[in-house]
Amino acid sequence: PPPSQRWPSLVLPPAGPSLDWRLKIGVLGGSISWGATLKKNRVAERYSTLLARELNATVTNRAVPSTGVSTPSLCLEMVMPQWRSLDVVVIEYNFNDALSSTPIATAGGVGLSALESMERLLRVLLSQHERRHPPLV
Repeated sequence: PPPSQRWPSLVLPPAGPSLDWRLKIGVLGGSISWGATLKKNRVAERYSTLLARELNATVTNRAVPSTGVSTPSLCLEMVMPQWRSLDVVVIEYNFNDALSSTPIATAGGVGLSALESMERLLRVLLSQHERRHPPLV
């Protein structure tokens, strides 16, 4: 199936006056960014709505409960297919990664820690040579 069917997503159009240019914000994270334990108006919806309204932005929240930074670090194209066009990327994985005491991914037989996975994700996001300016992370 296409990426949009594999991962949950919340995409909100900007609110307010129409402008030719809109800030594009992507949110990557775990259950906190998704809004776990909230019965109504999950944090993801509140946060995304606030950003869309206050910044006249398009917000794509691809937070997935029970995941750590290794998921987008290794599968960014699948988790957030539009990552190359984002102006701002919000990343929140501290809680789930703090619970892991063992390496989560292996590269050449060597385990990658949560810190190394975060570094890998940041390097990918910030090293877009085809863009004039990398996204704000």
